[in-house]
Amino acid sequence: MIIGNIISSNKEGDLKYINYCTSLDKCFKDIPTLIIGWSNTKKIFGEGNVSILNKSIDKTTFWTFNQKEKKIEYDIDTLTFYKFCFSNMKTRYKYVYVDPIHDSLSNIKKIIKKIKSLKNIKVYQEDDYIYIYGDNLIFGIDLNIMDFIGIDKYKLKNKIEKITNVLLSKNDIFICYNDLISEFNNDVKYITYFI
Repeated sequence: MIIGNIISSNKEGDLKYINYCTSLDKCFKDIPTLIIGWSNTKKIFGEGNVSILNKSIDKTTFWTFNQKEKKIEYDIDTLTFYKFCFSNMKTRYKYVYVDPIHDSLSNIKKIIKKIKSLKNIKVYQEDDYIYIYGDNLIFGIDLNIMDFIGIDKYKLKNKIEKITNVLLSKNDIFICYNDLISEFNNDVKYITYFI
């Protein structure tokens, strides 16, 4: 999955989950973009529309010098942009904790109906916690709470397995996505976006 665009005359850097491209029209929409090079930025936006003193073009579009112009600023800005892409991604998805103790029965029924209507459902299980991702929503279910109130957690897990094509556990993804877990400050619910 792609979380950001970097526009450059050549592929500079080796960041995962970034779309490297040479022009604005090859960028994915609705995700942050970083333009590499002051001359490249002026060429794309016009010299009168950008400032060498302000590296922010809008809320999700930025520019930085290339490595030949100012390497230290390039390194700092690229890393800052990468972290911004992860934090921006977190704001694009709504997290819903399924709370059978405090939520009303009608609210729980709405959540179940919504989960059943999701397309391309991905599920990640970490210990006794399940995250269900689909349609920019992440649902969190604590299997121990469900067991506590009398819902068999194994039957619930089996029902969830029937509605998804992708069900991974901590052991399945640990090696592949270990770097992502640290980017999200160990907030594992966002891993479902990448599986």
